[in-house]
Amino acid sequence: MGTCVGPDQRVSSVPRIRRVQPAGPYHLLGWSFGGNVAHTIATRLRQQGEEVALLALLDSYPPEWQELADFLDEPDLLAEVLTSLGLTPEAYSDGTLGRGQFVERLRLPDSPVSGLSADALAALPDIFSRHVQLLREPVELAFDGDLLFFTADHSRPANGATHESWRPHVTGHLRNVVVAGHHHALMQPGPLREVGTALSATLESLDA
Repeated sequence: MGTCVGPDQRVSSVPRIRRVQPAGPYHLLGWSFGGNVAHTIATRLRQQGEEVALLALLDSYPPEWQELADFLDEPDLLAEVLTSLGLTPEAYSDGTLGRGQFVERLRLPDSPVSGLSADALAALPDIFSRHVQLLREPVELAFDGDLLFFTADHSRPANGATHESWRPHVTGHLRNVVVAGHHHALMQPGPLREVGTALSATLESLDA
């Protein structure tokens, strides 16, 4: 799922997907905020009578289980974005973190987004803030199918959210796969191998 998602783009993603693949079965996967986007897309495709053979969410939780911060100033927002990317903002704990320092930090080799342009990196806080706003919006429709969920074992939500938190929004079977890793590291090689193995097995079972 893309990172720049506006108020209606979760829904407007559906015609874009259908231009590439006009009919199902569709296979959807989303990580973090992208999981909420994937769930919305799946419900819209089903509304249109299309088959969604796979809906997989990587450590993504419904709005009522989100622990969302209110960012009082820009340094807080920038620090939260760094944290969400698995980077520690302690060096800027004096509240002086600005966009220039933020971009410089994200261009270092250990950053998962170091390959992005400076303009793209500078835009991340605004995108992040918009995503937080969207995550406050309630789920409109339940998905009438099965859900494959991946739990990041090393960073389970403090509020007790689990794959079962999706139960009100999914009518089918909920299957949970526990992955050894932190939420922000699920796209790193080790955790990604575990995710890929489970996905491959699931896709093979769908084709059987």
